[in-house]
Amino acid sequence: MKKVFVFHEVYNLSIFEKTISFLSKKYEFKNLSEFINSDRDDICHITFDDGHHTFTKAYEILKKNNIPSTLFISIDKILNEKNFWFQDIEYLNLKLKDRLLLNFCDFFSISYDNQFKLFDYLKLLKIDEIHAFINETKNRYQIKVPNFNISPKDLEKLSKDCLLELGSHTVNHPILLNEKNNLSEIEIKDSIDNLNNFLNKKVVSFAYPNGIKQLDYSEREKNILKNNGIKYAFTMNLHNFNENKFDHLEIPRISFANNFFKNLILFYIPEI
Repeated sequence: MKKVFVFHEVYNLSIFEKTISFLSKKYEFKNLSEFINSDRDDICHITFDDGHHTFTKAYEILKKNNIPSTLFISIDKILNEKNFWFQDIEYLNLKLKDRLLLNFCDFFSISYDNQFKLFDYLKLLKIDEIHAFINETKNRYQIKVPNFNISPKDLEKLSKDCLLELGSHTVNHPILLNEKNNLSEIEIKDSIDNLNNFLNKKVVSFAYPNGIKQLDYSEREKNILKNNGIKYAFTMNLHNFNENKFDHLEIPRISFANNFFKNLILFYIPEI
C-alpha cells in the first residue's frame, strides 16, 4: 500500500539518510501529483512540516538522490524570521526549567501539580492565549529566543527548486479546533493567500497542525480548505494511503524522527 512520510526536525542526518535508503528499497519516490494519481502500491511521498532549519541539510540528501518532496510552511513566520509557539516554549523550557511551569501556573491562575504536563495544557488553549504567555515570559526574564526555522534567503532558493513543492501550514500553527470559526478561517486562508503571493502561483496542498481528526481539525477545516482551492490536505493519522478509506483532504502520514529503529516500527505498523 502506498504511503506518505513526514519529518519535522532532522538533527541526525545519518539516521535520516539511513531511513531514506531503507525506503528506497521498498518504494519508489514520487512527487505529490504523481503519487496521488497513481494506482501503484509501491510508491511513496516525502513531506516535511514547519520548515525547521535542519530541513536544508536534509533536503541536500534528497536532492542528491533526485527525490521529490513537499514542505509545509507558514510563509509569514519564515519571511518575518519568527518561531512557532512550540519552538519558543521549548527554548524557554530549556532556559527556565521549573520556573517556566511555575510562571505558567501563575499566569493562568492554575494550581501546580507534580503531574502537570505543560504541552498537554497548552494544546487546550487558543493561540492568542499562548502568545500572550510567551511574550510575558520573555519580558519577565529578558530572554531573546533565536530563530529556529529556515531563513528567507534559503526559502527563496528552495522555492525555485523543481524537486520541492511548498504547501501551507496555517499562520501560527494553532490547534484549529480550539479557535472560533472566523479565526480558524483566517489562520487557513491567510496562510494560503500569502504563500500564493510569494510563489506567484496557486498552492494546492496543506498540512493540519498536529493533524489528528476531532482533536485538531474537523469537517469545518476541510470545508475552509475546499473554499480556498486546496486539493490535498495531510493529517498525522497513522495509516497507509488507501483512497477507499481516505479522501484527498485527509491523507494520512507516517511520522519519522531521529531514531532509525523507531522509524522501522512505524513503517510496519499500518501493515499490521
